[in-house]
Amino acid sequence: MQTKTPHRVLMLLEDWRAGGTEEYVSQLARYLRRRESFEVFLVVLRRWESDLLPEAAEAADAVFCLGGSLPERLNKLHRLIGRLVPDVCHCHLYSSLLPVTLLLRWLRVPRIITTLHMPVTAWNWRRRMTTRLAASLADQVVCNSPVVARSLDVKCFGQGKKTTIVPPPFLPFQTAPLPEARETASAFIVCGCGRLAPEKDWPTLLRAFSILRSCVAGPVQLALVGGGPLEKSLRRLAVELGIGQFVAFMGAVAHNEALAALRKSDVSVLPSRFEGLGMAALEAMQCGVPTITADFPASADFIEHDVTGHRFPRGDSKSLADLLLWHYRNPEDSRAMGRRGQEAVIRQYSEDGTFAQYPSVYLEKA
Repeated sequence: MQTKTPHRVLMLLEDWRAGGTEEYVSQLARYLRRRESFEVFLVVLRRWESDLLPEAAEAADAVFCLGGSLPERLNKLHRLIGRLVPDVCHCHLYSSLLPVTLLLRWLRVPRIITTLHMPVTAWNWRRRMTTRLAASLADQVVCNSPVVARSLDVKCFGQGKKTTIVPPPFLPFQTAPLPEARETASAFIVCGCGRLAPEKDWPTLLRAFSILRSCVAGPVQLALVGGGPLEKSLRRLAVELGIGQFVAFMGAVAHNEALAALRKSDVSVLPSRFEGLGMAALEAMQCGVPTITADFPASADFIEHDVTGHRFPRGDSKSLADLLLWHYRNPEDSRAMGRRGQEAVIRQYSEDGTFAQYPSVYLEKA
């Protein structure tokens, strides 16, 4: 009996670091490889965070890091495609999306899929224009949330152009239950997970935490899980606010370590000004941790305010502090909210309802 040749999928990323895009791609690659009809190759255009290389290598059949200037990267990609002859090129790109898409079109790759992980409206006018143009050249566009889909101008697409929403699924091992109660003498722990980058707006959380400390007598701590370019300035701000000794900067850690930090916390906060979805908040909710986010549009897709979590006006540290104080003073109600949030996201983000869509996206005739 003749064995069917697996479909070759090239997944292209700008970088490989500890972020939501990389986690999405890693989970998708593993899902596809469990299906014997797919081979998956990861192509990183620019650079690695070297300690994360084993995770990427485990997810895919092979991993390639190109490097160099943009023309050099495109030349290396040209040669790599000629060698691997992929059936599908799946782009998870940002600044390189348009030049890479033009190259793939010129090479006549059988099927080009673009997944957008951030709302187009989050970028400046030049990036918005190039992203929409690149999307119009793809055979299909996948958005990781309804907000990202709504940010696309449908007029940029040709006749019959399709968009599909495929959020990331949650894996069963991430749903370990929290302890039923915390020791009375232990500190109230606030946790923020994500890159220390401007769009995450960590200064708002630091200011809110400072207000919380001034309002309560018991011990409180803040854990920031993630690395990034703003770490030094955030450390300075913590000292200026008088909370330096109460804030733990944990740096970039492995995914299981980030989940462990979440599970030890009493409340999770994602204060971002914009997100394509908000994976850090969703994973906290899946762990059963009561969760607060800023009111970036995507958060309304998975948080019902006062029911499954809390939302506050972006940049409003006083409103965030009031919510933190509510969680501090109402531990039983807070935990009940965490359980409702956990039930909601597990129901909404199963693998059968998310990544199971990709094989048909890949195999559909252009």
